Amino acid sequence: MNKDCGVTLAQTSFRKCGFCDKNAVFFCYQCKAAFCQLCGANYHDKLPVSKDHSVKDLKSVNPSAVQLVCSEHKDEYMYYCVSCKTLVCSSCVTTAHTGHEMSEADEIKKIARSKLFNMKEKLHRLSKLVETTKSVHIPNSDEESEDAITSIRTIENDLHNIIKTKADIKTHEIEDKQN
Repeated sequence: MNKDCGVTLAQTSFRKCGFCDKNAVFFCYQCKAAFCQLCGANYHDKLPVSKDHSVKDLKSVNPSAVQLVCSEHKDEYMYYCVSCKTLVCSSCVTTAHTGHEMSEADEIKKIARSKLFNMKEKLHRLSKLVETTKSVHIPNSDEESEDAITSIRTIENDLHNIIKTKADIKTHEIEDKQN
């Protein structure tokens, strides 16, 4: 089995099999590893130690609910290295990430949730705007265009009549002067 159980470079690989790097379809909560169907059946499920593990379809796994551990130190991730943009354990803070800017993982989680909520709100507003545009403005644009064309034609006829009337008046004035 892959030594890091699907956790690589302080980040989780939920999409790749921990055994062969193919696309994963299952996730084991105890191993914190994802695996493809073939490796799950041939390796994970056949190991006596993993007999009672909780294996779920990868699509139903909520990555934020999985407690992740550092593959190097086997400690739970507690911090977020802002400099490297990765989760780190308390041992990593004092070794590979010494002097880097750190935040607590829970703090980053709250910020991420807040940003996600704001994005969902914006998406909802944009969806409503698209629906309004589709249902109100687009159908009305044809009707408004027809109304504009009718108005232009009416003004054209009115102007044509005014010009014709003026031309008739001037023509009569000239004819009257000739007589």
